[in-house]
Amino acid sequence: SNTQNNIPREIRDRLDEYSQVYDNWCSAEAKYRDEEPKKKKGKTKFRAAVERLKKFDNLLKEFPKDLASPIDASYLRKIVRRARQNSSKRRKLAMEKSTTGGSSVTDETPKKKKQKTELDPNAPDATIELTVPGQGTTFASIRFNQADFNRF
Repeated sequence: SNTQNNIPREIRDRLDEYSQVYDNWCSAEAKYRDEEPKKKKGKTKFRAAVERLKKFDNLLKEFPKDLASPIDASYLRKIVRRARQNSSKRRKLAMEKSTTGGSSVTDETPKKKKQKTELDPNAPDATIELTVPGQGTTFASIRFNQADFNRF
């Protein structure tokens, strides 16, 4: 996993922009090739989904090779996916703040207060004593009875 590679937000945003532009290019290229007149030799179909997976292949050559956690295409796709999700969350939050006048959005239904349950004074003591074992592999044996596992 590439958890040690901390890529700055500005670069993540630029990778997201690059990814979106590349995806748009793939869609446009596929549409163009579909509308192109057919040649006698037969043309190879442009598969946009396959090309989208190759979007970071040339970009990977720009990253250093001697990193402790190497950067690969799947890691860049994960970064772009997270950047896109975060930016959409920021836009959504900004829209909510602008429509509510800057106040935070809260649930309209009031929260129910928990009712206090009264304890039966005649009930047995509900405290449980636990002994925490020390270090080692030898532990004291504990005796259980069926009443310990009954539900109330």
